[in-house]
Amino acid sequence: MPLFSRSLRRLARWAPLFLLSAVLVACADPPAPPPEPEPVPFTVLGLGQSADLDTTERVLRTAEAWQAVRDSMHPAAPFEAVDFDEHMLLVVANPVPSGGYGIVVEIVTRSDSSLTAHYLLTEPGDDCAAPPAQVVPFQVVQIPRSPLPVTFERRAAEYPCTRRQLF
Repeated sequence: MPLFSRSLRRLARWAPLFLLSAVLVACADPPAPPPEPEPVPFTVLGLGQSADLDTTERVLRTAEAWQAVRDSMHPAAPFEAVDFDEHMLLVVANPVPSGGYGIVVEIVTRSDSSLTAHYLLTEPGDDCAAPPAQVVPFQVVQIPRSPLPVTFERRAAEYPCTRRQLF
């Protein structure tokens, strides 16, 4: 019995410290959420439906890398010159089985450790009459130069081709 009462006295001596610790932990502020990613300004350098590329999500930081990719694309309008000391390019392309598809970079964001390019691949709905042809929709955007790594996030959305009845 003396051993039990000695242990009980030790527990009683430390109990207020344990209780105070539990209260302090419970009252502590929750950790701050990570900061929201900031939008990065970008300009569309070019887009089209024809390129000799496989599925591509590329970051181009040099004129040499750009020339190799640029020569494989057939944009709707000529590409403008790029100052690679100030800018870098993001290229998104995706071969698809028919016409009616498109690619649009929606937003580029910056976090503390990376950049993320969010893009949309639009697909014709089942009610669309899309010509069967191997096409490669692409878009090239220019952003301020950054040493941060870039990731790409693709979102797909189908659009309907509504047919109106005349009667």
